Amino acid sequence: MRDNVPCEFPAGYDGAAILDRLAQVLDPELDESILDLGFVRSLQLRSGHASVALRLPTSWCAVNFAYLMAEDIRGALLMVEGVRRVTIRLGDHCAAEEIEAAVNDGRPFSEAFPGEGAGSLAALRLTCESCAKQVARRRSFARCASAKCRCRTTRFCSDSPAVRRSRVERRRSCSGIWSA
Repeated sequence: MRDNVPCEFPAGYDGAAILDRLAQVLDPELDESILDLGFVRSLQLRSGHASVALRLPTSWCAVNFAYLMAEDIRGALLMVEGVRRVTIRLGDHCAAEEIEAAVNDGRPFSEAFPGEGAGSLAALRLTCESCAKQVARRRSFARCASAKCRCRTTRFCSDSPAVRRSRVERRRSCSGIWSA
């Protein structure tokens, strides 16, 4: 989907670093890249100021998830050399004004939505990351099982420690999640 995003960069500027950073920002609920999901509608870089327009699948997308994505975009792009300022636009999202004002100023969720929830999204972020890891493991083992690779062996009890370690290393390398 990254090829479908209208981008405007200064003459001679290679926007690959910015697009690579955006590709790493995930929808916390779906655990997919916002670029792959088609949420990024446009991207512009002028004089060190990156502007990103988003369109989430629904204008009623959960406020906390929309905030997390906007905050993650800002953080990711500020790490790109030459980007000093980031502006996020959420289009027709029901809380666009509040989210944009807080995120674009680098303010926390609790300031955008005082009295909402615990005031911080740290616990939600940890929960989403934990769920994402579980989903990645399931996907990986499903790919492994469908490929009928040797790492599917589950007999461990009677094997020596060296044999068990070898099987675990095979399973890890096949899954692509862990390195041996």
